Amino acid sequence: MNSSIIMHAPRAFFSLLKTRTLAVLGLGLAVGLAGCAGPCKKNAVMATRYTLADTAKVMLLDETVAQAVECTGLQVVHRKDGRLEIIASLKNLSNATFAIQVGATFKGPAGETLADEACWHRLTLEGNNTVVARFVSQDGRAADFAVKVRATK
Repeated sequence: MNSSIIMHAPRAFFSLLKTRTLAVLGLGLAVGLAGCAGPCKKNAVMATRYTLADTAKVMLLDETVAQAVECTGLQVVHRKDGRLEIIASLKNLSNATFAIQVGATFKGPAGETLADEACWHRLTLEGNNTVVARFVSQDGRAADFAVKVRATK
């Protein structure tokens, strides 16, 4: 009788272990799928992304910058408060590290330049790296923009 108990105890143990393992796996799968089924962000901001061919709104103002810098991405976000946000990715095509200045000019619906919008930011571009410059218009009047890049003076 003692030997039969020893024989059945491992079977009962493995059966219990199998049942618990399946229950845990099932619960994990249910939780994982429930997380995927939910909606995306409710307040997601719509953005316009430009391709490389559409980055003409970025002006490289001098020869040094024109040879060594490329705009690899441009994103325009219309914020909830009506302001325009510009995000430009600028890549250093050379191995050398140098400093650049990046500025944005925002324009109104009639094409007029909005006052006090052309501030310049100094960025250091290390060799073969990309930096991101972000600009936000002061108010909701901005309808268009231009990003300007020049060598640091």
